[in-house]
Parts: sequence; structure tokens; C-alpha cells
Amino acid sequence: MYSEDTFFHLTVQGRIGLVILSLFLGAITIGLYWKISNRFRIVVKVLCAVVFIWVFIWLSPQAYYLYYIQLIDGLPLQNVIQFPPSPIEVFQTITFSGQSNLSNHGKGLVFWAMTLIALKQVSK
Repeated sequence: MYSEDTFFHLTVQGRIGLVILSLFLGAITIGLYWKISNRFRIVVKVLCAVVFIWVFIWLSPQAYYLYYIQLIDGLPLQNVIQFPPSPIEVFQTITFSGQSNLSNHGKGLVFWAMTLIALKQVSK
């Protein structure tokens, strides 16, 4: 499934760095979500998770591009953030029905981690 993923075109050090960056960005997103959504009811918590993943899908490519500048010689310093993702793109990401690659599946996992946090907070 992932054999053609660009992740596997990186060196071992590049892969390790990408995994660390991904874990860091995911942890920051989930941590901010937990801190902000902690005081709301379940419906608002889930809506917050959708907003957080929408923002993550929209803005995180810039962080990844800055990382790739370190790995690939000659990449120009530029803004790679485009228009915000459509609701369909967000839906495909969180339901794992879009492109099957590590990036999209990782984003989907971040959403479901936030959703599990919401459910856990409600069960307290």
C-alpha cells in the first residue's frame, strides 16, 4: 500500500527526522485541542476536532516544506500554503477514503486521537 510513498525515497536519517517532525506536529495539535476543548460538551468537542484537523491539513505543509529544504539541495524558500482544504478533502482524510499514503493516514489518526480524547473527557 505504501511502497510508492515519498517517505521511502528519503535516507534513513531523513525518515527519522520526518517521523520526529510528524510526531511533534501531531502532539502540538492534539495538546492544543485538549487544552481548548476541555471545557466543552461532546458535540462542540467533536466540532473542535474537525476545525483542528482542517487547520492542520491546511497549514502543516509549510512545516514539512521547511524540513524538506534541509534535506534537498536547491529547494527555494517559499510559501507552500494554498487555499484551505474543502470539506470533502477533510472528510476523505478523517474517513481514510482519500489518497492512500502515510501523510493522509497520519492526519486521519490525529483526528481520531482528538475524537478519542473528546470521548474520554466526557466519560470522566
